[in-house]
Amino acid sequence: MLINSIVEFFRRKKYFEHISIHEAKEKMDKGELVILDFRIQVSRDNGYIDGSLHFEVHKIKKHLKDLPKDKLQ
Repeated sequence: MLINSIVEFFRRKKYFEHISIHEAKEKMDKGELVILDFRIQVSRDNGYIDGSLHFEVHKIKKHLKDLPKDKLQ
């Protein structure tokens, strides 16, 4: 499945980090963290994290160029 491939890609690149909600908020406020939301629009319409980037998983290939390159290390 595509989402598993995406998760594995980011995991291999060590883009995932386990942090608390408070640490996440602090990092987002400083521009050090980007939250990616791969849910379908209907799910996102029910609530989302302010500042998160939304790409429906079935459209992710089309949006890879939109990911913030300065955050992908």
